[in-house]
Amino acid sequence: GHPSLPTHPAIVAAYLVDAADTLPGAGEKAYSPTTLNRWVSVIGHYQRTANLRNPCTEALVTSTLTGIRRTYATNGDRPRNPRAPLLTSDIVTIVQSARQAVTGWATEVHERRDSALLLMGFAGAFRRSDLVALHCGDVTVHRLDGVHVRLRRSKTDQEGTGTVRALPFTTNHHTCPPCAYVRWAQVVAAFDMAGRPGLIRLLRTAQPFEHHVCRSALPRMRARAPLFRAIAKNGNLSDTALSGAAVHASIRRRAQAAGYDGSIVAQLGGHSLRAGFVTQAFRNGADAHAIMRQTGHTNPATVELYAREHAPLVERRHRDRALSVYVDLGSTPPGLSECPPPVVPRRYRHDWALFVDWCQACDHRVLPTQPSVLAEFLADHPAADGTQRRRVTAINTVHTTAGLPAPGRAETIRQLVNNARADRLAQVGKRVAQVLPRIPVTGWPGGLFGRRDALLLSLAAAGLSF
Repeated sequence: GHPSLPTHPAIVAAYLVDAADTLPGAGEKAYSPTTLNRWVSVIGHYQRTANLRNPCTEALVTSTLTGIRRTYATNGDRPRNPRAPLLTSDIVTIVQSARQAVTGWATEVHERRDSALLLMGFAGAFRRSDLVALHCGDVTVHRLDGVHVRLRRSKTDQEGTGTVRALPFTTNHHTCPPCAYVRWAQVVAAFDMAGRPGLIRLLRTAQPFEHHVCRSALPRMRARAPLFRAIAKNGNLSDTALSGAAVHASIRRRAQAAGYDGSIVAQLGGHSLRAGFVTQAFRNGADAHAIMRQTGHTNPATVELYAREHAPLVERRHRDRALSVYVDLGSTPPGLSECPPPVVPRRYRHDWALFVDWCQACDHRVLPTQPSVLAEFLADHPAADGTQRRRVTAINTVHTTAGLPAPGRAETIRQLVNNARADRLAQVGKRVAQVLPRIPVTGWPGGLFGRRDALLLSLAAAGLSF
């Protein structure tokens, strides 16, 4: 019996409390805090539209929401369930698996579409709603940048201002987003021009995908036709755009076909591509503001959430390397060659120069370098322990000065330059190997504590500090 327009803050607060206390048959809270926040936003919107005072900004409503969130957190109700990110190695594995599974023209149609979804979605940090909203005219091949994708509207651009994202070329054609786009565009153009016979003719006469096709002539497509579409079992393409749920299902299906465990597949979804881009960028040394320029986020705290959840061990002190995520795909980010040279302290110049010359001779990346590359460098240049430690310190110093993770902090490197540590860990490993078989792993509660202690001992033997 309460009026909806206008409404009182106390009514909104009571409505939220009642919704938060709703328990369906399963006994779990029916509505998450995110749902309640959305409801409050909707109520406030309609109040403002009617030129009425917004009750949702009152202290009574905000404090009620805060109390509900705290209660949920204390009781463990409706925890966040973010999608697991797909990193560069995952994308490469899944795409390769999809291409190896092609057995005919019909399966190649699915492969070309799914490869374009995966590579373009990851490289552009797109939401699944962004991908399914693309028209053929929204994507253009650029001579220098790779592919320009124009987003006419997005979640954070409701007014349709529009933005353009660049998907660069890569050195490897198997992981090149422009190549994946061109291969799918050929399918769309052939079907729109001549139907299924034209599509079959294209795929039966197509050359093996053994080199880049991103610089070849593009077929003509209808500019306002949807780019990503559903595919029937008989190979016909739909005239309507692919749904977001279909993108979600396609990613899970391809990951499962690539051999991923069912528990991992259950954590994947349409958002895994966007989350994977942000996570990989953090791991490669980009900072939040650099990532935001590609993802379109408006709040740095939202981007930092990916780092806390998926890359908690990565340092935050990184210099601006906006598109360093593409390094792992084998490409050179735009403007990377124009980055200033690293700052090298005078006492480390000789050691750093030796490392740079060796990297150039062996075709290894200098900044950032990986622990495996540093271990190979030390093996190729045997010296006294003190000299090796100085070289590692020099390389670490240059990396940290540039805002990059220090490769010498990896456990393998620490053992290489510290024989005493390596010997100590070897002795601990032997003792642990003797003790582990005697630890009970079955029964209650002995098995519970035994499994916990076995894990702790194994981590300690691996070098993890207490």
